[in-house]
Amino acid sequence: MNTINNQNKFSIKNYLNEDFSENSSFLLQFCASEVHDKPLLFDHVNLALDYFDTEKIIISEPLVNELKAGYSYLTASIVCLDALIDNQPLGSNLTNPEIAKALSLLLVGSLNRFRNFATLAGIKDSKISSSINLLFSDLANALYEGEKNSKLISSMDIQSDREIIVNSARHVLFLFELVATACCKQVPQYICDAIKDFIYLTKLEDDLTDWKEDFISGRYNSSFLKECFIKFDHTPSIEELENLIYINGYYELWLSKIAIDFESVKDKLRISEKRESLLVKYTDTYQSGIKQRISEIIAEKRRYLETTT
Repeated sequence: MNTINNQNKFSIKNYLNEDFSENSSFLLQFCASEVHDKPLLFDHVNLALDYFDTEKIIISEPLVNELKAGYSYLTASIVCLDALIDNQPLGSNLTNPEIAKALSLLLVGSLNRFRNFATLAGIKDSKISSSINLLFSDLANALYEGEKNSKLISSMDIQSDREIIVNSARHVLFLFELVATACCKQVPQYICDAIKDFIYLTKLEDDLTDWKEDFISGRYNSSFLKECFIKFDHTPSIEELENLIYINGYYELWLSKIAIDFESVKDKLRISEKRESLLVKYTDTYQSGIKQRISEIIAEKRRYLETTT
């Protein structure tokens, strides 16, 4: 693979055209957001680069673009893997064979781009290959465990959720470790812990957003639904859950717990002297968004009470 000539602006479309000319349009739907202008989880690369290459002098622009392409492909391949294990559709017309095809192409493309990155950064190629093989093995096991327990209401081991959730997002830690290695550094343990906490908390927020869809489809493996089920001595109806979540305030209570826990994530990140890293700002922005949602919910309830009393 040759490096894209225009290094000033990363374009996932350009890389897909170069790497998968015959399948670029097909793969774009997996690699980018709905508006097709931003790769999935694109911010992660910038966060890792900012943390370990503060002065932007170690990792050159060609390396940055190889890293971004590799990570974009890797993230998209994980989405495909998740869909296949969960047997959940991606898009409106995609079949499992099509998803499997995308998974294979993207995984190979990711490995090739990361190998390019390793060559340019002076990292052993074998280390990249073995890391990705281990990464995908851990991901598949974590996703399988999550799917296996998704239909079991009796599977109430909330503490084990964290391990499954964190393992299903191992690619984030892989990215930080790769960038750190290229910068001849190591990822501090407190950064690893903070990233794991961040991954877990964002999944808890997703559980809240998706609770009704999960319940209707019979997928009970979300931490939020498990916490709700504990409040009942029977399998609750959707009406009973709505009353608990919306009327009795469980929605904002859950969000408040997440917002509080994000404070400890920021504390871990601030152990280092680099208090104003993008990683800290990114976490702060995410936490602020949750607090804003809580304020909006409370305000909406207040308006409702004022109009009905």
